[in-house]
Amino acid sequence: LQLLDAEAVLGKAMKRLEQGGKQQATAAEDLRRSPVYQEVLRYSQLFDSARATLQPTRFKRVWSRDDAEFFVRSAPGATWFEYKIV
Repeated sequence: LQLLDAEAVLGKAMKRLEQGGKQQATAAEDLRRSPVYQEVLRYSQLFDSARATLQPTRFKRVWSRDDAEFFVRSAPGATWFEYKIV
């Protein structure tokens, strides 16, 4: 939650600075180069990249038991398939 708060604060600050004049544009560029901004950006990109793993997939469960499941995904007409065992 703190990361999202930091991202929101930095986003609002950047928007205000970018809408200003030359002095504000310089301040925005300085902010982009700051260690805090870079760290928030790095974590935001990390979480954004992980988001795809939480999205629904087209994998179909083809087998399961109490302690395991087997999923397969393949596009229609494809000569390949992907699988995962959970």
